Amino acid sequence: MNKRQFNYKWALWVIVIVVLLRVLFFCITFFTFKSYSPVKDNQVLLRQLLNFWVWIFPLLYIGEGIVYFLLRKRKLNRSYVNIHLRCLLVENIFLPFFFGVLGVLVARFLSKEQLQNNFALFGNLRTVIIWAVFIIGHIFFVLAIVKKFSSENEAPKTDEPDGFLNEFADQS
Repeated sequence: MNKRQFNYKWALWVIVIVVLLRVLFFCITFFTFKSYSPVKDNQVLLRQLLNFWVWIFPLLYIGEGIVYFLLRKRKLNRSYVNIHLRCLLVENIFLPFFFGVLGVLVARFLSKEQLQNNFALFGNLRTVIIWAVFIIGHIFFVLAIVKKFSSENEAPKTDEPDGFLNEFADQS
């Protein structure tokens, strides 16, 4: 295991990029919905803007960035941190792009009836894969933090055998 001090700037840059892209994706979706929606009711748009699921992930990622910043001088397990950050990148950049391209290709090669029959399956598959990557990444985020604090509480182990009089030295 590689337990050198991790580069917190890498973690912060990844999180900043992911948060900015999440907000950008939301803005694109919001303004596209606003301009092409047959409903011109501002209440519907405001409800979409204040949706819990829209803002929970950027706020969660900002919280993770704060945790990484606060732990910047600690020796976190770099491999756990890197797995977490790579899962963030895959979940928020690669998978949306991949499923967008895949959706266009599927729409091009399937008939309208086949597309309607498989639309729910495609959406469920996308949701399961994205949530699986999200959960795996956050398991490693928690592991990096828990392992750090559990290793601080352990007494350093030595290879020397206990001395003859060590049990009496602790009593005084």
